[in-house]
Amino acid sequence: MGRPPRKPATIISSLGIGSVAIGFASKDLLQNLPAGILPLINRPYRWRDQIVVKDSEGTVEHIQSRATLMKTCDDRRVFVPNSDVHTSPVVVNTAVPVRRDQSDIGIGHGDKPDRATTVFSPETEVRE
Repeated sequence: MGRPPRKPATIISSLGIGSVAIGFASKDLLQNLPAGILPLINRPYRWRDQIVVKDSEGTVEHIQSRATLMKTCDDRRVFVPNSDVHTSPVVVNTAVPVRRDQSDIGIGHGDKPDRATTVFSPETEVRE
């Protein structure tokens, strides 16, 4: 006795299920490959740039096809997948040589606001 004949519908449905399983298994690979090539081509940041991606901040040490390697200010290494770089906002802190900064300064209740403005103004030199 031989094996029972298989119906074409069974074979086709098995191939469909197998294709879906292979698609899910290779999703990360297929997503990371174009995302890894784009930073190398577009160059939104470069080696030694200080960047922020999601919750990670550091200096770019190496840009690979799959991930970007950063060194944090406390000397830890962070591998950020290029798919995160491609789908998240990237802040490049060293994009321009001079940046504007802001500080909040409080004054006492009895102090005079005009005097505080004069003291903290960069154009004015105040002497007591």
